[in-house]
Amino acid sequence: MKKTLLALWLALCSLLTLAQNGGQYSENPSIRLEYAGAQGSTFYVRIVNKKTVQITVKVDYAGQFTNVTIPASGTYMWPLGTSLVINAKNLDCGGNDCGWVELCITSLPAKFTQFTCEHISGDDYLIKFTIAEAKNVKQFNVQLSIDGKTYNDVALTWPDELQPNKQYQLKIKIKR
Repeated sequence: MKKTLLALWLALCSLLTLAQNGGQYSENPSIRLEYAGAQGSTFYVRIVNKKTVQITVKVDYAGQFTNVTIPASGTYMWPLGTSLVINAKNLDCGGNDCGWVELCITSLPAKFTQFTCEHISGDDYLIKFTIAEAKNVKQFNVQLSIDGKTYNDVALTWPDELQPNKQYQLKIKIKR
């Protein structure tokens, strides 16, 4: 049951969405940008050198350009500050235009402040969550996973943008 609730919580609270090159290309022939997670309170982007030779990469972060050298088949960890968009381009492409790669990290437009799941009886559970703010949110899809890999929609509700700190309650069935 704890795994089920954890999977349900993670489905509700996935806070990062990644989009590279506006969804067109995830990488170019020589570099790839990946969200690398957090260490302490700092979030990082991993710049991956896909070449077997050292390369110099021009990074555009918050309008500031910086060149970084990445060893053959190596990586460079770029700390994120206030901007959640990073662009990078291999400067050692020779005659080929490798193009810019962009990674845009955005948070959900909803801010969760509370989440609980209570067993009512049998297969019935009551999910309660409070949203401090929900702007530009079409709907909340609550998904359930028994194995942490496959998720199925179990409930759907629509936000009330005009009412901050609203508590939502959804009754669901969890069959095992």
